[in-house]
Amino acid sequence: MSLYRGGGASSTTASGASGGAQATAPSPNCRLYVRGSSDAGDALDFKPNPAKVSIVGRSTYVETGVAYDDMTGGGAPPIAWTRHQPTEIRVEGAFHASGAGTVQDALDRLEKFRRKTRTGEPPDLTFVFGRRSWPVRLVDVTANEKLWTTDGLLPQWVDYVLTLKVLRRG
Repeated sequence: MSLYRGGGASSTTASGASGGAQATAPSPNCRLYVRGSSDAGDALDFKPNPAKVSIVGRSTYVETGVAYDDMTGGGAPPIAWTRHQPTEIRVEGAFHASGAGTVQDALDRLEKFRRKTRTGEPPDLTFVFGRRSWPVRLVDVTANEKLWTTDGLLPQWVDYVLTLKVLRRG
């Protein structure tokens, strides 16, 4: 069973003696797994395809107030940094199964990664994208089912969007 749609190669240009021949590099593989677990059911390997991974870091600022604004000569109210928000990783792609296969197992694992465990919180996960990795929590899963088995009961094609929050390192 394939858990990703075929293709998805991105082109890169290699320069050299051949005069700029085209070489293709496949999009990186992804893995989402429960940190510290050796159970194969606690991992999901997939390829984001179409390959779209967004990594967003934000900071929070507040306006400093009138007294400070008066001291600096007026104009737009100055702002002061208060904190950094957790980095957010958003992964978009599609799970696809051929023949009589389904992608229900992948959806079940994603739901398991989002639900609380015996500790009362969702599990800490590791998201691996190519050679990079982050400690994360899965905070949102959007699954748009597009194709089902002939009996119409299980999905064979699902476009997904995963939202992950990066946990503090160290």
